[in-house]
Amino acid sequence: MHRNKFFTLVELLVVIAIIGILASILMPSLLKARSKSIQAVCKSQLKQVGIAWQHYFGDNNERFVPEQNGWSASDYYNNGTHVLTQWLSYQVYLDLYTQETQVYICPEKTRNSNHQSDADLFQHDYSMPGFSNITYPEIEDPTETALGVDAGWMGIPYWAQRRLEARHLAACNILWVDGHVTSKSASAIGENPDWFTRYSRYNKWTRTYQETTLGEWSSGGPISIPGVN
Repeated sequence: MHRNKFFTLVELLVVIAIIGILASILMPSLLKARSKSIQAVCKSQLKQVGIAWQHYFGDNNERFVPEQNGWSASDYYNNGTHVLTQWLSYQVYLDLYTQETQVYICPEKTRNSNHQSDADLFQHDYSMPGFSNITYPEIEDPTETALGVDAGWMGIPYWAQRRLEARHLAACNILWVDGHVTSKSASAIGENPDWFTRYSRYNKWTRTYQETTLGEWSSGGPISIPGVN
């Protein structure tokens, strides 16, 4: 006679406990790996935006997209139409080269941004600092001047630090004027406001670009880091 062997209640509880322990150990690593993957996709998208900028510079006498009086982002995204508006979106101009509006929307869906519609995200996810009437050759150091930031709002530094969202592992992806993309920690961003403000104010009398002061930059409040105290 052979008896069928069954797990006892104690054995089942031990197995469940072991599975729970393994899950608790592996889950943080899996979540971090997922975040790293999303961060890499975001950086790849910013790289494509950088390539589009280089094409735009070549076709427009090395000038940046103007800051006012141009094409509306929402009308372009929703209907594919070009409607004039006071505060334009550079994304509309660059999409001539990318041909993919989703490139301008960060793949990280967990954020503190108030923008929820796809049209808003298209316009605001990859923010561009102000460059006024400056041209590409006038940039002092293209490798250390931010051109696009995974930040959640247009017009850095006008809304200062509070509009920067360090979405990826407490870091922010940055596209630099020369076209390369890196990820910077929230603290590094806070210590280098000149990355975003150096060319934001144009003095028409002296024809010079004035750097925004640290006080003006900091007045916007602390950087928002979703999920981090």
